[in-house]
Amino acid sequence: MILIHGSGVVRAGQWARRLIINEDLDKGTQLPYVSKAKEMGCGVVVLNTNYNKKDGEVIKGSARPSEHAITVWESFIKNSKVLWFRNYTVVTWYEYDHYDVLLM
Repeated sequence: MILIHGSGVVRAGQWARRLIINEDLDKGTQLPYVSKAKEMGCGVVVLNTNYNKKDGEVIKGSARPSEHAITVWESFIKNSKVLWFRNYTVVTWYEYDHYDVLLM
């Protein structure tokens, strides 16, 4: 399972700060997804696509959120033997107040 957080100030493991503050950790974080994946014996990759600079310098392969995701896919996931264990990958992300799921 690949988890991609929303845009803006949220970081790896968060869906939306608003949900964490106004609702609870189950709605605002990716923890329930990680727990369920672990329970099912699935691997989990948590992306941090909003982390694009370190010490004021752009991180190579991560200048933009989309570039970060592509770099992670190309460098770590695409050719992983574990990836195709069950013949598909689940990609989940949160944006604009809703969750989306993509089976690949």
